[in-house]
Amino acid sequence: MGDDDRIEIPDDAEQEELAEQRTEWAKVRTEEAEERTDWAQERTLLAQERTFSAWVRTGITSIAAGVGIAKLLTSARWPWVTRFIGAVFVLAGMGAYLVAVWRYWQQYASMRAERVDVVPLWALGLIVLAL
Repeated sequence: MGDDDRIEIPDDAEQEELAEQRTEWAKVRTEEAEERTDWAQERTLLAQERTFSAWVRTGITSIAAGVGIAKLLTSARWPWVTRFIGAVFVLAGMGAYLVAVWRYWQQYASMRAERVDVVPLWALGLIVLAL
């Protein structure tokens, strides 16, 4: 082994500088991790809102189909059958509303526990009642 194979040990000043660099890198990584966590919470919130919208959309469609069946297919041989089928669709639409509110309530509780700003339940109730 020659003189070129020796490992140089940094002196105290270089070690302090390396320690400061590591501390800065740790701070940057921590900030980036917190940012990613915030983005993940935002994505989760948006996904919950999309799911709620899908349930409400399904409920509206079902109610519209039920009303359409009950009102437009009156020339059938047994009109009570078309009214019954229309009522089933309307009830299914109301059930979709209830599922939407129930699922949102579950997610609302978990998101509030993580201190994420979500749409208040009273506002959600007004939206569902308006539809």
